Amino acid sequence: MVRDGENPSGRETVRKLPNPAICRARHAKWPGMVYCLVRDPTECRHVRYFNEVAYCTHPKNEAIIAKTEAQAGSHAGGA
Repeated sequence: MVRDGENPSGRETVRKLPNPAICRARHAKWPGMVYCLVRDPTECRHVRYFNEVAYCTHPKNEAIIAKTEAQAGSHAGGA
């Protein structure tokens, strides 16, 4: 039986990507390229792989980067 928050495959629907609650990214070494930092993002429609590295092509990836950096800064300040 499928419980609330799950789909028939058993994966929680909140895990479905892209999801602002779990998306994380950072700038790559090359201009215009953005690393996807989500573990196992294979189901995201905005992930592209090159040499087994996941890159984010989400249209709002700059906002995702800003959120990721802000969260990293808040975690570092509490340590």
